This record gives sequence, C-alpha cells and structure tokens, in this order.
Amino acid sequence: LNAGWWTYEVCPMSHVRQYHADGERVEADFLLGKLDVAETANRVRKFSGDSSNKLFSFAFRGGTSCDVKEMERESEVQFTCASDGKDAIKVAKETSTCSYVVEFASAELCNHPRFQKKEANVAHIQCQPTPTV
Repeated sequence: LNAGWWTYEVCPMSHVRQYHADGERVEADFLLGKLDVAETANRVRKFSGDSSNKLFSFAFRGGTSCDVKEMERESEVQFTCASDGKDAIKVAKETSTCSYVVEFASAELCNHPRFQKKEANVAHIQCQPTPTV
C-alpha cells in the first residue's frame, strides 16, 4: 500500500515493513515487526474459541528501534474479507507512537463462515387490495 510518503509491505508469516522510495532508491526503511508466533497462536486460539469474534489478527514485534519511546516498533495486522476478490492492504496507520495497525483484506477469508455476510431477516409484505366503498 502506498499511503502518501510511506509504502507498507505485509508478509503475513514473516514481517511488516514501512519504507519510502524515490524511484528505485529506498530513502527510509523501518521494520514494523517480525511475526510473534506465540502471541499470534494465542490470538488464533481465542478466535477459534469465540464464535462471535470476527477480528482475526497477527502480532508483529521486535521492529526497528523507535527513537521517541526507546522501544522497538510493533504492529498488528487485522485480516478481513476482500469483498472485491483482491488481496490488498486497505489501511495502515500509526495508532500510537511506533505502534501500527494494518488492515489486510484477503479474498480467501470470504469463504470462512465468520466473514460471510448474514442475510437480514426480511419480512416480505404482501399487499391486499382494499375494498372500495
């Protein structure tokens, strides 16, 4: 995703990256975290155990050092159904200093029952002619 000055890269089983390139030359490059397998497994267990939960996310920790907070950058990738059938990063934002949330839409998730849209209960109205007086 190219979001203004920054471009975001998500490799779900590996890392999240933020960079700025001028043509072929990368001018700024930050690792927003590597997959935290233990935390992600915990999130998957919670997702699997709670049928009302529609948020499926992976945790990424241990990114490039953050000067402002003297900590490493981290991110959460939230997966949603790509109703248009195209896998893509939809939104990337810094929710607090050096902490990011990335929304990744995946066509594959649309096949999962939790991500399918429920049809609304619609009561069909059948009109009867009114008697004339």
